[in-house]
Amino acid sequence: MIKTLPFILTLIFYAFAKAQVDPELLLDLKQGTTAQIAAIPTANIETGAMVFDISLGEVFQFNGTKWVQMLSEDSGWKIDGNTDTDDTTDFIGTTDAQDLILKANDSDELRISASNGQLLVNEAPNFNNHPLVIRASGVDVLAFQNSSGTPEWHWNLLGNGLNFVESNVADYRMFLENGGNLGINTDNPEATLDINPVSNEVPLRVRPNTTTPTGANRGEFYVDNTDGLLYAYDQTRGKWLSVDRTMIGWGRNSGNASNEYLRQFNGAQSNNNGWRMIRDGTITAITVQSNNVDTFDIEIENNDNTTPIFTFTITNAEGGHNNTVNVDFNEGDFLQCFLPNVAGGVAFPQVLIEIAWRK
Repeated sequence: MIKTLPFILTLIFYAFAKAQVDPELLLDLKQGTTAQIAAIPTANIETGAMVFDISLGEVFQFNGTKWVQMLSEDSGWKIDGNTDTDDTTDFIGTTDAQDLILKANDSDELRISASNGQLLVNEAPNFNNHPLVIRASGVDVLAFQNSSGTPEWHWNLLGNGLNFVESNVADYRMFLENGGNLGINTDNPEATLDINPVSNEVPLRVRPNTTTPTGANRGEFYVDNTDGLLYAYDQTRGKWLSVDRTMIGWGRNSGNASNEYLRQFNGAQSNNNGWRMIRDGTITAITVQSNNVDTFDIEIENNDNTTPIFTFTITNAEGGHNNTVNVDFNEGDFLQCFLPNVAGGVAFPQVLIEIAWRK
């Protein structure tokens, strides 16, 4: 019993001694502020040396060239997520002029350019200053899915243009051909806009305007909601005129017509009636022909007024025409044609005017 007691005491003392951390065995790192550490000449630092940055509360190790922060529970991004982050200070990225790269299978899948902030997808090179640049994978560029994850639309870059596809339905819903032509339901547009109707579908609809729009340029057009006609803006005349044009005329089956109203196609002289207009309109052209060389006037009158609204002169010729006429009339007006006095008369005069409906 006397021999056993010292042995038990020895075991207890040894176990107690092993359970305590000897302060002499702790790794004692040199400390310094960020500025102090940065001021240490790198030539005097051994590779692998470590220091504690009291400004940041982090440990740094010298890799032979620079101090590299050693990851800790607080400074590293973990694969199972982080807590207690601060979105005003914490981020994934670079603090120097280097791109941020996300790779898969050792290929750049996503790169954020440090020079201009471009987001480059699928190893796309920088291009101008576009915020997003996507490099096609084969012909595929971008797909759009609904909220259930079903593909609805996607874009293909084909050899001669950009193809907008209704996924699993039809190609070429819209096709932008290299060079500028736009095709609808065709991959071979042969005009600036080429619409290929499907079956008996209406290829184009211009919805009617309930009010007359303000025109500015030649080539603008609209459909009027009241009369259903298509109007184009005439920049020269400064008004909307119907695309559809109508010709009305007068004549005289006489070899010496003079000082008289010319006759309508029913044979009646136009002073007895006239062509009654069903809408507001504009005289846009006039053409006159006779059977002899002469000089004479043709007067267009309205509503039995003897003062002409337009006079067209033929000078030493059988006839002539003018396609720049710009004379308005109103709905309900009736138009008449008068041939003033001509010495010797005009042989078989014929007059046609072109009218367009006006808005």
